[in-house]
Amino acid sequence: MVTCLGIGFHWPMMCLLVVSVCLAVSSTGVSGAPGAPSPDLAGQEKAGEIRRGMPMQSGGKSRTQMFFERIILRAQPDLTGTPDRLPQYLDIFKHSALNDDRLIAFDAQAKWDADRGAVVLTGYIEYNEQRDALVAYLAVLGFKTIDDQTELLPAASLGEKRFAVVKSESAFLYRRPDPRSESLTQSRQGDPVFLLKSAEQGFYYCHAWDGYVGYIRGEDIELLDAKGFAAVLPEPSTNQTDTAIEAVAQWIGTPYKWGGTTAEGVDCSGLTRHAYTSIGVLLPRDTDQQAMVGRLTATRWHRDGMRRGDLMFFLSSRGRINHTAIYLGDNKMLESGGPGVRIISLDPNDPNYSEKRDSRFCFAKRVIE
Repeated sequence: MVTCLGIGFHWPMMCLLVVSVCLAVSSTGVSGAPGAPSPDLAGQEKAGEIRRGMPMQSGGKSRTQMFFERIILRAQPDLTGTPDRLPQYLDIFKHSALNDDRLIAFDAQAKWDADRGAVVLTGYIEYNEQRDALVAYLAVLGFKTIDDQTELLPAASLGEKRFAVVKSESAFLYRRPDPRSESLTQSRQGDPVFLLKSAEQGFYYCHAWDGYVGYIRGEDIELLDAKGFAAVLPEPSTNQTDTAIEAVAQWIGTPYKWGGTTAEGVDCSGLTRHAYTSIGVLLPRDTDQQAMVGRLTATRWHRDGMRRGDLMFFLSSRGRINHTAIYLGDNKMLESGGPGVRIISLDPNDPNYSEKRDSRFCFAKRVIE
């Protein structure tokens, strides 16, 4: 028995691991037009293959452009935007271009500046990919001059205390900073909270323990810095997570197959689903569905809470959750992507480093405590 990355292997399996890691391709990031295939996807896309209702390759048009055209046609058949309909275009983007506004902070507004012939964007956005995608979306509508004044979260004004723990017996998360507004989810005493910005009436905009986004009353939480926050994050069950990891570690070298769920070919969410099915936990089929499951343990701006077995989620170039992997510890993760099932690193000093995965990391969830 040989131990590698915390996983126990017999010699035949260890040989497979060594070969697979040697063949792993490190990402060098995405260049060129939005939606252009990256080196991480080499050999993964096939001519004529259809994913999410769109071909992977189509006459020079990027998938980003095809996607935006498809959703714009619902409200603008000629694909030519008019300033008076900017609020409607933003609403379409929020509800069609993003996965789920329950998990991602996005509240952008657009106004037309006739003097400059420009669209002025205000509000807040959590991820750069979504801000870039919004600009690209407006460009497809014909708006070429964009004055982007949106705030990227978490707000710098929070300082070092960007975290909190619930100190009340329970605390609701609200849609607006008003206890009379819709309640979205509920936290219990001791639950961790990832803050995004302060709000009026003593509220804070935040991610609750389950990842939901909303407003929590300041009187219900205690603000913490990163050191204090580390003390309130729960630890996972090591035995169960190791069993789940071992179940899919045997598949290292398995080719990537969109829609696949077996050792003959598997996609990213098929791999994570198999891992947790092995310990009796049935996850939803798709990545964006799996992102709804479990406890939030890490965000792009704070990864220290990740532990072995946590599910990691990543954004596409247009800001949608489109990839998942299993965290192994030590900045390493097990995924099905590129050539197939492999171990890659988020450490720039590691030869198996993937800049794409590192920069596109969105958040992590813990399925079992």
